[in-house]
Amino acid sequence: MTITKTSQTNPLPDRLEPKLEALHQYWDGLRRGSEVMPYWDDLDMTQLADLRANLLLLDVVDGGPRFRFSEAGTAITDLVESALRDYFIDEVRLPEPLAGLLEQCQATVTDSAATYTRRDSHARLLLPLWGNGQIQMIIGAVEKVDR
Repeated sequence: MTITKTSQTNPLPDRLEPKLEALHQYWDGLRRGSEVMPYWDDLDMTQLADLRANLLLLDVVDGGPRFRFSEAGTAITDLVESALRDYFIDEVRLPEPLAGLLEQCQATVTDSAATYTRRDSHARLLLPLWGNGQIQMIIGAVEKVDR
């Protein structure tokens, strides 16, 4: 794993779960030169076909007080039992595997860094994407883990 700036509040572990690691490597490969994060418009979702069911793509609204689901894979929407696209995080009741998503998004923006959370049965990685002079999007993945 390449050294990435990591959040103080939700730091990356020494070892990520396989799908989270694959997303992290893809994201890291998008960085331009010494930039700390890639630009959102370099993201190519077709390159993430194997991870699509586990992915989250969130729009950062007004610098981060609110976050809107742009995409959510079936492994995530099945947990919520509804479509999430175009809903704000604070408009949806999120089940335990997604609990704390709003706070993790806020930490990702505040720290301008990758964040990681692991709860009972799921781990979650969020990665910031730059655009228009600010963090404009967050890409993330949720992976089921053994307890």
